[in-house]
Amino acid sequence: PFGLLPRRTASRSSPQLGQCRAHCITSNCTSPDLRDSRPPSTAFDAEPLAFIERAASRFFGTMTYAVHLNGIVEEPGRAPELWIARRSETKATDPGMLDNVVAGGIGWEMEIEETLVKECWEEAGMQPQLAAKAVRGREFYVLQSLPEGTQAELIYVFDLALPADFAPRNQDGEVGEHRLTRIDEVARWIEEGAITVDPVCWPPWIVCCAVTG
Repeated sequence: PFGLLPRRTASRSSPQLGQCRAHCITSNCTSPDLRDSRPPSTAFDAEPLAFIERAASRFFGTMTYAVHLNGIVEEPGRAPELWIARRSETKATDPGMLDNVVAGGIGWEMEIEETLVKECWEEAGMQPQLAAKAVRGREFYVLQSLPEGTQAELIYVFDLALPADFAPRNQDGEVGEHRLTRIDEVARWIEEGAITVDPVCWPPWIVCCAVTG
């Protein structure tokens, strides 16, 4: 974990971490996938300790931050449905797995709501005016051991009531497909492990359905 490293300034630490990551890539210890950098730190708005690609965070065990959006469709006389995304098979993490309709990491110098609007467009083709209507809700901390290291992530969750005629259209190639899904189907996927660990972000009535059947 990064906490075992001596505290240094970001400018001195970053090249050393970069060299370490480069060695790990050539040794096939971690993915070469590059993303926006996010500095390891003790809190979201704390002074950065260094700068690394977010794709390397699990290897180093550093804290990451992300936004997730529940895209909910409700029509009179019908049970609520959710738009679900399937991650691209080329993604470095959790390829091909089901996920929230919008989910993305927060890069350095990006704000939470700013990241949400950006990800809504990139992953679902959602205009900023619609994304801005999302309601910020719960926060979840995910901590789990993985083959590539440790995932330690704080997730900011938003809920958005989507128009019945809205259909997501991916813009950045990171989503393989979208599905408008019944709640019982989502509950079954949770039980089967077909969805990433982040379904803890979903509305409580979905998780309850998965637990109780």
